Amino acid sequence: VAEQILRDGNFTEAPIYIPEVYQLYPNIRLISDANLQTPVETVREGEGETLITTVQFRGPDMRPFIRFLLAKELFRFLCESKNPIASVFINSPKEILDIQGNIFAGMLLVPAHLLRKEVDRIDCSMDIISQLADSFWVSKSLMNQRMRDFMENMN
Repeated sequence: VAEQILRDGNFTEAPIYIPEVYQLYPNIRLISDANLQTPVETVREGEGETLITTVQFRGPDMRPFIRFLLAKELFRFLCESKNPIASVFINSPKEILDIQGNIFAGMLLVPAHLLRKEVDRIDCSMDIISQLADSFWVSKSLMNQRMRDFMENMN
C-alpha cells in the first residue's frame, strides 16, 4: 500500500511530506491546530466509500511522532473508506490493522528505495541512525527498525 502511494504521488526525495500524501485523497483533510490537547484527533463522518475524515494535529510543527501518527491515520482511513489500494486489509481485525498501520507508517515515511539512496550519502564517521532519522524526519527508534528491516529483507 505504501509503495503504491509513493508511486501515485511520485515521491522521489526524503523526507516524505505528509500534507502532500494526504492531498492524494480528496475525502481526508489535514489541519494544524496549536491548541489541540492531544497530538492527533480524528473526526469521521459517513462510512465506507462516503467516509469523510478530518485529521487535526498539534502544530504548527510536525514532529517525528506526529508524522508517524498521521501516517497511521491515513492507513486507517484507506481501510475504513474501503479504498481499493487497501482492499487486502478491509476485513482484518482491529488489532491486526493497528500492527499493519505501524508497518505502513514506517514504509511510507522511510521507503526502501529512498533509504537506499540516503545510505549512499551519509557520513560513516558519524552516527548513521541519527543522520538517516534527520533526513527522513522520523524518530531514531523508527529509523533503527527500518534499517533492521531493510538489512534483513532489502525492503
